[in-house]
Amino acid sequence: MNAIQAAVAMLTNLLASGDFASAERMTGGHRLSAADLERAVSEYVRTLVPLPPEALDELDVVAVQGAELPTFNGDIDLWTSEQGRSDLTLQLELVDRYGGAYKVSILDLHVYSEMGEGINDSVGRSIETGAPVAPIHTYGPGEPIPNFTLRTPDNLTIYSGSSTVGQSTPLSDLLQPGMGNVHWAACTKLV
Repeated sequence: MNAIQAAVAMLTNLLASGDFASAERMTGGHRLSAADLERAVSEYVRTLVPLPPEALDELDVVAVQGAELPTFNGDIDLWTSEQGRSDLTLQLELVDRYGGAYKVSILDLHVYSEMGEGINDSVGRSIETGAPVAPIHTYGPGEPIPNFTLRTPDNLTIYSGSSTVGQSTPLSDLLQPGMGNVHWAACTKLV
C-alpha cells in the first residue's frame, strides 16, 4: 500500500467506523467539521464500510500540475454494506507536506445541469433526497466556480435539509467555509 492509498484508507475507515472527530482532525476541518461529516453520513441511508483492497488499487487520483508541494486530487467512490461500490463520492485533495505523509482535504461542488439548462422537479427531488443522480460537473479544490444565482422556487417542492432563498442570491453569498459537500439542485440558466 502506497502513502496515498494509506491516507485514503485511513480517512474512509474513520468515516465507516463513525469516528468523525478523528476524521475532522485528519482533514483539519477545512471544509467539513465532525458534525458536518456525521450529518452527511447519517443522511445517507446506507451503511459505509472500509474500502476493499481492489478499490484502493483503483483510486482515481491525478497530480496537480504546478503545485508548490506534490499535490493530488481524487474522486473516491465510497462503499456500503448494502451495495458495495456506492453512488457516494468523496472528492479529496492530498498534499505531501511531510515526505510521504499526506495532508488530506475534502472539497467539492456537484452541479446537475449543463450551463444554461434547467432541471425538473423530479431531478431536484432525487438530488435532495440522495437518490443516485450523476452530476454534470464537479468543481474541485481550487477550480473557479461560476457565480450561479439561486432564485426563489416557483411551484417546486423543497425538501427538509435543503436550502432555499427568499430572493435571488448569488452562490458566493451561499457558500461558506466548512460547508463540505454541496449539491446545486437548481437550474444553471443564464438570465
